[in-house]
Amino acid sequence: TRRSSDLCATIDLILFHEISAPWILPLRLVRRLTGKRRPALVMDTRSLPMPVPDKQTWKDKLRKAAYFIGKQLGNRFADGRLAITPRMAAAVGIPPTKLWGTWASGADVEHFALARTNRHWPSPDDSIRLIYHGSMHHERNLMALCRAVIRANAQGMPFHLSLVGDGTERAELEDFAAQAKGAVRVLMPVSYETVPEVLSRAHVGVLPFLDEEQF
Repeated sequence: TRRSSDLCATIDLILFHEISAPWILPLRLVRRLTGKRRPALVMDTRSLPMPVPDKQTWKDKLRKAAYFIGKQLGNRFADGRLAITPRMAAAVGIPPTKLWGTWASGADVEHFALARTNRHWPSPDDSIRLIYHGSMHHERNLMALCRAVIRANAQGMPFHLSLVGDGTERAELEDFAAQAKGAVRVLMPVSYETVPEVLSRAHVGVLPFLDEEQF
């Protein structure tokens, strides 16, 4: 279409993830029909499907299938591939001729400086406030962390844990928090703009992932 032709003429590069491959890669056909060599189509890999096999929903299975279809399409039809690390590139089988490079994820340091400047550290008698922000899926090992917080409190070490996000384990975590007498809280997801303010309310950020290669 004319709109697609105009797009090819004004954009140099389109960076996309596996889930978008079926919608983005047809632009390669538009390029061929119009005789253009741009935009370059570059597929980036940030993570892998990680649902625990016995916890997978039909949506998880569909998402996993779509991921692998997108991966194969990218390996064959994308102009280039990017990954978060060299090990990730090897894990997803990116052909060396397609690998344009690896680049780590990062955050806007200036945007997140608010979390540091607004944080108030606890006095000796205060509890330590822990916070997790991210996906609440079973493979994130959050329930084990919740139990550890309860055990620590039972032994006289005061901790409070806030979990912020959403995912397949959210309902179970909410049920646990309801019996935790305030030591564990499960909060709704927040916008990117407000994450620094949420982090500033806690003392320590936690990532209780299992000791597995995928993490």
